[in-house]
Amino acid sequence: MIEFSLINQFLALLIIATGIWLALWVYLTDRKAKVNQSFCLMTIFIILWIIFGYLANTSTQLDQATFLFRLNHGAVSLFMIAAYFFLTSFPHREKNHPILDKIVLVFGLILFLVSLFTNWIIQGAEFKEWGVDIIYGEEENFFSMIIITLTLLILGLFLKRYFRLPKEEKLKVQYLLIGVLIFALMNLIFNVVLSARLGYSKFYYLGDYSAIFLLGFTAYAIIKRKLFGIKVALISFFVAFIGILLSLDILIFTQEISLKLFKLLILVFFLYLGYLLVKSVINEIKRREELEKLTSELQITHIRLEASYKGMQELAKSLEEKVKERTKELQKRVNELEKFHKVTVGRELKMVELKKEVKRLNEELGKKTGSEKV
Repeated sequence: MIEFSLINQFLALLIIATGIWLALWVYLTDRKAKVNQSFCLMTIFIILWIIFGYLANTSTQLDQATFLFRLNHGAVSLFMIAAYFFLTSFPHREKNHPILDKIVLVFGLILFLVSLFTNWIIQGAEFKEWGVDIIYGEEENFFSMIIITLTLLILGLFLKRYFRLPKEEKLKVQYLLIGVLIFALMNLIFNVVLSARLGYSKFYYLGDYSAIFLLGFTAYAIIKRKLFGIKVALISFFVAFIGILLSLDILIFTQEISLKLFKLLILVFFLYLGYLLVKSVINEIKRREELEKLTSELQITHIRLEASYKGMQELAKSLEEKVKERTKELQKRVNELEKFHKVTVGRELKMVELKKEVKRLNEELGKKTGSEKV
């Protein structure tokens, strides 16, 4: 009983503090961005969801626990509304769906009111040796079906947009989907299968607390402009998750000092190996990016050289055509000059002949004149 309550209290405080820090971190980065605002709103409802669940589980009065469990389910309904409007604007809003917006808003508010003011979903609560358990109402299955349907609808619309996004925005979406997958899987196991179906609610809070993975991956995708690959994110998550489990085991379940020290050494060694593993994966990704960048630069250079070669070919062709045209013009000019030369030379020759003829005639005329004088 003590161990269970300590674990629950530790996790609740850790996740609430982390959620508040993530909300402030995202909001203060860009207060006017709708994505940041809707993330903060979604985080607020998740924190309320966790707080109401924790208070209900540790309550000493059944009526109070019942009301807190109803608030817990009501916060789930409001979270679905906030999650829908967040996903429709992440990483950016493409087009409006006014009818669907109203449907999600109306159904979410109806579920909130039904959860809070009727016993259809939460009928009551009962004490168990590990804490307070939920007594579900007749319409709990209906509530779960609506939540699942809304989740699938939102994810369907979201994934439809995914294939039209550029590479960098696709990577952001992949980070968010990792958080959604972990969150949905843990809620399916602890909240739906174990709690609602099998009536075993001892670890119900783990499904609620898994929302921190959704918030963490999503906040990182919103804030960071340069994202590492999904491989790095998954490896980092598993290293951190196992490290948390080992830490809880050392702090809560292990009593002997010598065994605590031994497990602490194992934890330090594991974290060091995890750090080396993550670092090696990051270096591998960086080298791959550098290789891709170099390949891209070589391709660009090759394209430019081809363009330059084609340009030089076109220039040479243009010069050749101009030379041909100039040659034709010069040849035409030469022909004209030859014709002019022939005409000019012919005229000069005729002038010479005429001068000779005039001289001959003058001589003959002179002779005749002399003979007449005699």
